[in-house]
Amino acid sequence: MKTPTSLPPRRNRRATSLLALTAAGALSLAALAAAPGALAAEAEQPATSANWLEGYFNNVAIGDSGSTAANFDGLGYYFLRDSQGALPTNTPLTIDGEGGTELSYTLAGGTEGAADNISIAPEDTFTIDNTSLGLGSLASTKATQIRLIGAGSGGTTEARVTLNYASDNNDETSDSSTETSVNLFDWCSPGGTTDSTSITNKWNRSGDNLGCGLSATKTLHVDEGRAVDSITVKVPVQNSSWRFHIFAIASDAVVDTDAITLKSTSGAATIGNIPEGNKYSDSMESLTASNTVAWSQAPDSVTYVWRVAGKTVQVGPSDSYAFRAADAGKSIVVSAVAKKKGYVSGAVTSDSVTIAKGDFTSTTDPQLGGTARVGDQLTATPGAVTPTGATVSYAWFADGQEIAGASASSLLLSANELGKKISVKVTYSKAGFNDLTAQASIDDPVAKGTITTTTQPSIAGSFTTGSQLTASAGSYSPTGVTESHQWLADGEEIAGATASTYTVTPNDVNKTIGLRVTASRDGFEDAVATVSGEEVTKADLAATADPTVSTNPAFGSEVVVLPGTYVPESAVESYEWLLDGTPIENAAGAQYTPSTQDIGKVLSVRVTAAADGYNAYARELVSGKIALAELAVTVAPSLTPKSGVIGTAARVVPGTYAAGSDGAAAVQLSYQWSVDGADIPKATTATYTPVAADLGKTLRVVVTATLPGYADSVTTLEAGKVSRGALVAAKAPAITGSVVRVGQAVKATPGTYNVAGASYTYQWLRNGAAISKATGATYTPVAADYRAGLAVRVTATLNGYASVTTVSAQRTVGIGIISVKKKASLKVGKKKAIKKKIKAGKKVKVVKPKLSTGGVKLTYRWYVGKKKVSGKKGAKKTYKVTRKDVKKKLFVKITLKKSGYKTVTIKTAKTGKVKR
Repeated sequence: MKTPTSLPPRRNRRATSLLALTAAGALSLAALAAAPGALAAEAEQPATSANWLEGYFNNVAIGDSGSTAANFDGLGYYFLRDSQGALPTNTPLTIDGEGGTELSYTLAGGTEGAADNISIAPEDTFTIDNTSLGLGSLASTKATQIRLIGAGSGGTTEARVTLNYASDNNDETSDSSTETSVNLFDWCSPGGTTDSTSITNKWNRSGDNLGCGLSATKTLHVDEGRAVDSITVKVPVQNSSWRFHIFAIASDAVVDTDAITLKSTSGAATIGNIPEGNKYSDSMESLTASNTVAWSQAPDSVTYVWRVAGKTVQVGPSDSYAFRAADAGKSIVVSAVAKKKGYVSGAVTSDSVTIAKGDFTSTTDPQLGGTARVGDQLTATPGAVTPTGATVSYAWFADGQEIAGASASSLLLSANELGKKISVKVTYSKAGFNDLTAQASIDDPVAKGTITTTTQPSIAGSFTTGSQLTASAGSYSPTGVTESHQWLADGEEIAGATASTYTVTPNDVNKTIGLRVTASRDGFEDAVATVSGEEVTKADLAATADPTVSTNPAFGSEVVVLPGTYVPESAVESYEWLLDGTPIENAAGAQYTPSTQDIGKVLSVRVTAAADGYNAYARELVSGKIALAELAVTVAPSLTPKSGVIGTAARVVPGTYAAGSDGAAAVQLSYQWSVDGADIPKATTATYTPVAADLGKTLRVVVTATLPGYADSVTTLEAGKVSRGALVAAKAPAITGSVVRVGQAVKATPGTYNVAGASYTYQWLRNGAAISKATGATYTPVAADYRAGLAVRVTATLNGYASVTTVSAQRTVGIGIISVKKKASLKVGKKKAIKKKIKAGKKVKVVKPKLSTGGVKLTYRWYVGKKKVSGKKGAKKTYKVTRKDVKKKLFVKITLKKSGYKTVTIKTAKTGKVKR
């Protein structure tokens, strides 16, 4: 498949030369759209195309975005002309035929609203009845190959094509080809047949920018020597909504561009009904096209293409155009397009005309009303203009500077405009007309606004010493004001009292407290209000925390008053101590220490707090009945060790005590040990050694200190649950014997421990790993132990003690020694053969030796005289004597092998000489 390409450079040069001479079929569409000497330089869309099928087109498949004319598939979708990947309209293109032949064609569709393809419905027959100039008998070179360029809508669509030939005046030949079935792919889903070729699938579809495209039918061959003067296309029923669309016919024909192109021979196209003064008005009538053109061939129809600023706005047979307000100020041209079936359309374009925008006429000036004062609103009335229907916009100014964001018909004056002169610019706008601007202003500059008090401020709080008074804000119009305060005493300003709160002082007693409130806002005059208050009276001195006295008084211990806290903080306390309600002489401090005479009496203290400007505070606090002194522990007794362990003595370390003037030397100590709360008989000394029966029980000792005149001091010391004692190996276990080797039993000694009576278990280890079933005090190394480190792990256990496990030093296991307990011998039959003569032909047998260990592998090698018997014969347990052995003695060497043991070779004694 070959993608469409521009014509080769040779053909482009030819088209360029023709463009300078006449409006021929190979001309670019921009040239066809302009009359001689009046090319519209701003034209972006041509009036016609160079496709000679244009006179047959009945469907618009290519349109601008938002087009109302284009509808390719009956569902409103079409190819987008003005998007990336749009169809290459009005450009000479090529596609491959067969046998290396190149076929040429051009797509229409450069003009918005103009038909650009033939649409054929199912069961319809469409005849392209004049192909003589484009393909056949009137072409410079007749077509021999043809491909239809187009697409199916709804699905891949089939058609049956018949090529109709010019008569050759021969009754024996047919004037038409055989009907041929062809297909065109669906425009957005190519595929489904093998005789079509997809040209491209990258042209954007309206609405969703789906990639769509065109395809080409298979190549149709013209019978040799014949000229195609018409083509018949029949579309069978496939689906009632499907259509077969032909955009162009690609062929190898060479056309006569002068003969195939409609040309203007005389006359011109002009625009008429231009308004007076060449200006737009609401009552402007439609423009008209005047066409006096004579054409080289009588056209089938004339279409008028109206373009505004180079954009096609109307295509059709009507010679009038309803001018729009949006067109004012833009260039307008009209092209008269002559169409004839089988010809390239011709066009003549008028001179460009520009209808200027109309002007407004003011009938009433705008007005500005309201008071120029901050907080007030100015309002603009727009006045009136003709024509009516104008849109009015506003811009406000302060001293000639535009006020940002002020675009409504009214303006609320702010502090920013204070002292400035205000004006408003009114702009009238309407499509097709030039804007008109008028201005209105206020003579006086903006004055300060007035603050109106809607709710008076007030004072909240108690008018007593130490109380806080609070200014309650008033309410104002406008809102957004800021209040400032000045507190007054008997009408005089209190220095520094300018906050919204004021705390009454002792100096204010018997004075009337008031408040002056000033309401302010930027751009407004201040509003001042005075609030009358009340006369200040003394407040009760309040305790925020009452004073307290220590309780449970005892002889010799100081009793202390903890002062309270008060409002005001300047309050000062005074004290008076009492015994059974009677004041104590010279006891006026915050502390008192009871004497021996006070024991048994109730101690209390009277506390009084006073401050200037406040009523006094008084309380009597009771400490309690004075008791005997407490025997104080200065250093508590303790245990060593702190935990109970079987076999380890626990001992109480005595504490020390403070006993005042009586001294601590006379303090007596007693002890009682217990386990799980049960006293241990006779365990009444400072030490105790836990026994096995105490295991897991909680060990305690109660230490009692006594001294006449003092309360007993009792201390309970806890050692926790009694734990097992520790067995400690004083000497590690060992493996006895000077040599450790495979097959030779060894014995373990368990070692010695700090406590006698332990029992022992054993586990023998090979290189640190336990040896299965080797759990006795003795062990005989096996082959696997050879060269390994042999050790024994001994676990010692004793009731009440934690088991302890120790491991002996490793001993390297040496190689075993195989010893012969009874030597090997030789027999012939049941008779001994050693030193006995043996007759040739007899069998001599080895009698195995008895060894120190089992599992030994024996291998044999026979010797005759001094010569070794080689091969299998000499490696058997028996040997058959031959005549060759005559006069020679026999003996056997036996090799003893066992894993973990040293290999040993022994030999038997010799036989007597072999005889015949």
